Amino acid sequence: MKAAYWISLLFLFSLAHTEIQSAPSLLTDIDLKSYGWQVWGDGPSAEPLLPRSVDFAADGSLWVGYPSEPTKGLIERSTTRPHHLHLLHLSPEGSILASCSLDIPSWYSVMLSTNALDGVTIASIGDNDGALDTLFTVLAPNCKVKSEWSPPKAIKISRLWSTPDHSKLYIELRNHEISMMSSEDLSIGRSMHIAETSRIIGFGNEMAALSQQAPSGRCWMDTVSRVSIVHGETTAWTSALCSEFSLLDDTHLLIMNRPWEKRRTLQLLDSTGSRIGGYIFPKETEVSLVMPAGPQSAPRVVVEVQGSKSHAHIDVIDLLGQCRLLNVPMALGSPINSFALRQDGMRLALLYEDHLKIYGLPKQTEVSH
Repeated sequence: MKAAYWISLLFLFSLAHTEIQSAPSLLTDIDLKSYGWQVWGDGPSAEPLLPRSVDFAADGSLWVGYPSEPTKGLIERSTTRPHHLHLLHLSPEGSILASCSLDIPSWYSVMLSTNALDGVTIASIGDNDGALDTLFTVLAPNCKVKSEWSPPKAIKISRLWSTPDHSKLYIELRNHEISMMSSEDLSIGRSMHIAETSRIIGFGNEMAALSQQAPSGRCWMDTVSRVSIVHGETTAWTSALCSEFSLLDDTHLLIMNRPWEKRRTLQLLDSTGSRIGGYIFPKETEVSLVMPAGPQSAPRVVVEVQGSKSHAHIDVIDLLGQCRLLNVPMALGSPINSFALRQDGMRLALLYEDHLKIYGLPKQTEVSH
């Protein structure tokens, strides 16, 4: 196992490493205060979390959700009063197609995922316990609620996944039991049982990635498998020491090395476990977040990077080209609320403070299957 680990590092450092240092191409910059954005209150308890409140639809249009009321004291106030979520729907060119509001039961955290109905599926997360309150399917252009679903009272749902094609959601209704749900009408379909010793990495459109963890010296060893959701067949994928994983899609797995390494690295694996791409971050770079984005033809990731004690930035990495495509500087400590890549990998949407910004990206590197 240790030999495989060092071989993988040698592979990464042998990659042709290039940087695209052109200035970011800012295509759209919308001041959301003109569309209902309200000033957040002081203190962390007054700030809602927006981990996934921006998302591109299959047609290239963009949805974004944000608070449309003063958020100070929202966590402490009575949960019987609704909270106000404002939605914008933008065309692929950046013009506003729809602007509407929706009442949701809680506002501690909101996740948004586009669906095939020219709308979005919205998850409202509870203020106090971090559990799912309600799922909504909302249609353009007037925020009409098509479907609504809440978990049974006795069940606490704290884990929710969306597939890369946005057609399905996966929820953990009971311990180690994962249920599939349509993102269009929120109907629950088949269920799959996950062994207690398994850890879920993510869900693709047709398969899931799971890992088995075992102690290894002062660290841990992960053995990763691919599981067919329909047939239940399990196939060994790879093993890695002291690593973090993200599933890009059914056939691509992203591996990032241990957090305490002086030089963070990314590796891209195909369905056979072969390494087909990667990236080496500059020395002493702290990478705090990796978000997979893009379909199988655009294996790109967005990373939030703290380069020093005084600055941070958002990078878009092309794993096949092994280069950085975009670098957007940020003030250290500024609220970077949410971001998403368009499915063709050519646009980055960034919800930053009270602005929505859309950046253009160069043509993607094609992936071989």
